[in-house]
This record gives sequence, C-alpha cells and structure tokens, in this order.
Amino acid sequence: MLRLLDDRTFRQVAAGRVANAQVRDFWLREYESYPRNFRAEAIAPIQNKVGAFLANPVLHNIVTQPKSSFDLRRVMDECKILLVNLAKGKIGEFRRLTLVHWLPCEVPARPARTIDSRRPHMIPVIPVIFRTRRAP
Repeated sequence: MLRLLDDRTFRQVAAGRVANAQVRDFWLREYESYPRNFRAEAIAPIQNKVGAFLANPVLHNIVTQPKSSFDLRRVMDECKILLVNLAKGKIGEFRRLTLVHWLPCEVPARPARTIDSRRPHMIPVIPVIFRTRRAP
C-alpha cells in the first residue's frame, strides 16, 4: 500500500490491473493530478499508521506475503475451520483488532457461483483464553 501511494511507476502498473473502472481512473487520473505537496499531506497520516502497523515483525510477515499460506475461499467453500492465533501479547491490542476486522474483508468475492449453489458460512471471531496451572 505504501508503494502504491508513493511510487508512480508501481501505481501505474498496479492500477492497470484493476478491473473496476472507477478505482482505476482514480489512481491513474485523479490521484496523479493532485499537486505533489497536497499528495504528500494527504498520504502522510496513512503512511504513519501503516508504517506503525507493519513495524511488528509478526504482522509484517503476515500482511506482506505475496501469496497466502491458506485459501480463505476454499476454507469457506469446503466448510473448513480456520484457527488464527491473534494473541494480543504477541502483536498488541490495536494490531489484533485490526486483523480481526481485516480478515473477513479478505474473503474473495464469490460471483462465479450462483446464490443457490453457495454454501452458507459464518466467520465467528472468538477470543480464546488459555490458562495454565502450576502442578501441585
């Protein structure tokens, strides 16, 4: 995302692959027409937040992988169970909540299937607390 905001060549290549015409036109025409100083002011808060989010090595490895280690669509279509350890002790509360809200957004659209052929699914997010006891 940071590269999309700051690297013109990358932005042109990435936007060229976008199917949605409005999104593509925004990046290729509107965003490019912003004066450089306005663009810098507009993207600075985004860069700060994303940079802080990615500062955690665990999250950086999760979010910046070129290919996911699991197929969320397959998990849904085959009624599988996906367990994700989002312990706030490892990544912090803010980052944990961000991932909890981000994960369902990563579910790929299922337009190739008719509504009747889709299996219903749920994405429950359940905080699980594991406690250990000392042996007596």
